[in-house]
Amino acid sequence: MIDLVEVTSLDALLADAGVSWETGSNFETLYQSIIADASRAALAGRIEKHLRDYFSAIQIPAEATLYDKLLLSLRPKDFIATFNWDPLLVQAYKRNRRLKELPCILFLHGNVDVGACVEHRRKGFLEHNCSDCGRLFEPTKLLYPVAQKNYASDPFIAQEWVAFRAALEYAY
Repeated sequence: MIDLVEVTSLDALLADAGVSWETGSNFETLYQSIIADASRAALAGRIEKHLRDYFSAIQIPAEATLYDKLLLSLRPKDFIATFNWDPLLVQAYKRNRRLKELPCILFLHGNVDVGACVEHRRKGFLEHNCSDCGRLFEPTKLLYPVAQKNYASDPFIAQEWVAFRAALEYAY
């Protein structure tokens, strides 16, 4: 999170909003100060949209990657717990899912290519629909204030953490 602003070109958005940013500062601390100020709610929304757009644009190469090899090396009863927002693991999953049954992926911080139907407790790729209600999955939340990373406040993230704890318990 130290170079997130520079890497994702958030600096212009922050400058336009009158937010000073020091290179090498921690983005999570900055985001905490923005989210704590109710008058900057719109800015927080623009930041999340900017980050979602940035990470959504990342594409996996056509040749096999470490993500492909990881997915194909695991069994269906295995799981991957990831904090990554980028869609690379999801893209690898999509292109390999016809080859064999793949492990479950848990998105502990959300993901730009994964959505949820909170009402029916279903998750899937953003372009898919909930199997119960037929509505498109809603994007997952990406950013949480660092001082209060209350993942339980978001139903999707809370359920991913429940599944993660269960998977760890079962694995042992």
